[in-house]
Amino acid sequence: MRAEANEALRYLRRTFALNLVLDSHKRMAHATAGDPISSFNMTAELVNQHSRVQINEPPDVVITTNGGYPLDRNVYQCVKGIAVPERILHQSSRIIMVSECVDGVGHQDFLRLLRNGTPNTIYEKLSRGEMLARDQWEVQVLCRILRKTPVSFVTRPELASEIESMHMDYAQTIEQALDSVNLRKGESVLVYRRDQRHF
Repeated sequence: MRAEANEALRYLRRTFALNLVLDSHKRMAHATAGDPISSFNMTAELVNQHSRVQINEPPDVVITTNGGYPLDRNVYQCVKGIAVPERILHQSSRIIMVSECVDGVGHQDFLRLLRNGTPNTIYEKLSRGEMLARDQWEVQVLCRILRKTPVSFVTRPELASEIESMHMDYAQTIEQALDSVNLRKGESVLVYRRDQRHF
């Protein structure tokens, strides 16, 4: 994705970038400016050094968030938080997403696409370009994850039916979610707090 963005930048005559790194309190901690590609690369390397955490063994269960309001204002936005642990999971891992979702699901195209079949079917159709809708990439990302990893979503009770219709398990509390993912004695649980950049 970054390579495509860099290629697109080469077609622009005059470009100037300002890249900011925010700390856990959302204060500016670092800035780079100038050429969009080199400026971005310098900033990305800084974030990589500052924020990367080494995971020695894939966790059995990951409890994740989308960083609190306004980042968790709806289910659509929370797909980002669900996708964060994707690369560190093993074949039997499970995800628990915790989010308030004060604005509900998000836009109706998101919900409509997710109700249009199983995650496998939806993912394949989107990959082949057979289903088109605005912001369909969040649906594609969620279905890619749901094809291999069950997700339990902890949020407000009034969203329970929508969560279930989007192929995720609804839970009202983290304790209920841990029961729903069948956490067994001896399994590892990784808690990812996006707001503090801590594991």
